[in-house]
Amino acid sequence: MDSTWSVADVVARMDEWYPPHTAESWDRVGLVLGDPTRRVHRLLLAVDPVAATVGEALDHGADMVITHHPLYLRGTSFLPEDDPKGALVARLIRSGTALLNAHTNADIAWGGVSAALADLVGLRDSRPLEPTGEDAGGHAVGFGRIGGVTPQSLGAFADHVASVLPAGP
Repeated sequence: MDSTWSVADVVARMDEWYPPHTAESWDRVGLVLGDPTRRVHRLLLAVDPVAATVGEALDHGADMVITHHPLYLRGTSFLPEDDPKGALVARLIRSGTALLNAHTNADIAWGGVSAALADLVGLRDSRPLEPTGEDAGGHAVGFGRIGGVTPQSLGAFADHVASVLPAGP
């Protein structure tokens, strides 16, 4: 990443790709913590803001962590360090590492999470399963994806999906 970027620059680019106003009303997206003026030389991308993710970010000297899932969906009044989330917040703040998340706004975007997954598993002519409108470029956006696949057995398709997705717990 170009070292002339600040946390605010990364947030602005993410907001351009995944506009916060397109997130579901219950969702919390955006910059969770961090100094917007801090320079970003390294960033870590992850699905969840958990202890292992924060540990990896700090081990590799990341200035920023971008996750898909949010750390909090509801407000919080207390952040004791004996609480798992409080401990994460304290570690990130002490290290000067910013945390941003893009969740449902990244799910629905053209070229976003749902579209990338559809492409990865080989859906052709995919479109939103639950359309929510169009983006500024006129692309259909919405939740999920539906499309066609090459005719094959269900077992063969399942094997293909398993081969292109990362292993999970």
